[in-house]
Amino acid sequence: MDYLGEAVRFAGFDVVSEKNSADLVLYCGKDSNIPAEFANFPVIHLDFGVLKPMKAANLANYIKKQIKSALMPADKIEIGTGMLDVRENMWFGADGEAVRLTDKESGILLCLAQAKGAAVGRQELLDRVWAYAEGVETHTLETHIYRLRQKIEPDPANPVILLTAEQGYSVPVRV
Repeated sequence: MDYLGEAVRFAGFDVVSEKNSADLVLYCGKDSNIPAEFANFPVIHLDFGVLKPMKAANLANYIKKQIKSALMPADKIEIGTGMLDVRENMWFGADGEAVRLTDKESGILLCLAQAKGAAVGRQELLDRVWAYAEGVETHTLETHIYRLRQKIEPDPANPVILLTAEQGYSVPVRV
């Protein structure tokens, strides 16, 4: 909006300011002036701005990351000899090497870590990581497991972190 200050005052700035906290995604024109009220307003967090025209995928990715961030009980989880940084989708091996993971790879490791060493079945992984939809097959899971092992295992042919069990997959979690 080009007249953000007027719109905020008109559309409930006082209502928002009475709440304990609020998050705001600011969608404004490239040349918009951000009103001074936002600079000193402790409740609204302006940590993200999108310039018009925006790509819907960028906004969707931001919202997804914020939801994931809010729902994660821990930022970092120790798995086997490495560590998963859930918020950043990063794997840190025993040697300290950082490896970028995809959302699905991070989701697989998180799901397995939450099982605390117990095996998680293929169907449960599909349901939880992919929100299993028609067309997602177990071959998709095996492909992701293979690629994930290439990234996190010291010797992918002899895995010690991402283990195959009769019932599915597991990871050793350090407590």
